[in-house]
Amino acid sequence: MALRQPNPVLSKSFSSEMETPESSTPMTMEGTVNKTGFLLVILALASASVYFGPSGLVNTVASMYIVLVLATVGIAIGVAVRPHLAKNLAVSYAVIEGLLLGTLSRMLNSELPGSDHGEAFKAILSRFDKSESANAYLDGYEAAETALAMPQELKKLLNK
Repeated sequence: MALRQPNPVLSKSFSSEMETPESSTPMTMEGTVNKTGFLLVILALASASVYFGPSGLVNTVASMYIVLVLATVGIAIGVAVRPHLAKNLAVSYAVIEGLLLGTLSRMLNSELPGSDHGEAFKAILSRFDKSESANAYLDGYEAAETALAMPQELKKLLNK
């Protein structure tokens, strides 16, 4: 008795539909790593352009945030239904995700004043198992970060 596969991606007929003339060359680890690295660079550039860019760009992307989220969902569904489109839509997906990530990061950074690990963060952290260990690691990190900070006297000399 054969098991019926409800997921179309895992069915045999779906994999035969994916055969295209471009897929005649075998997939290699090097090719996968190169394409993944390329898409991560695109995502990072798009994210950095919003995070470090002018506030007008952040406002523009923030006003279209829901539309961009729906676009990424649409691209993901489109690629799941028609896998041969993945090659064409991967860059668009990386750019949109980068814009979303950069906008969200900048908005959260401006909305949450103080240090990265304020009292609210520590209160949330205390609700998890082994929170004492996590707090000890966090305190050690913050102490090292403070110790490695530029001394005030050196800052004064450099600002002159």
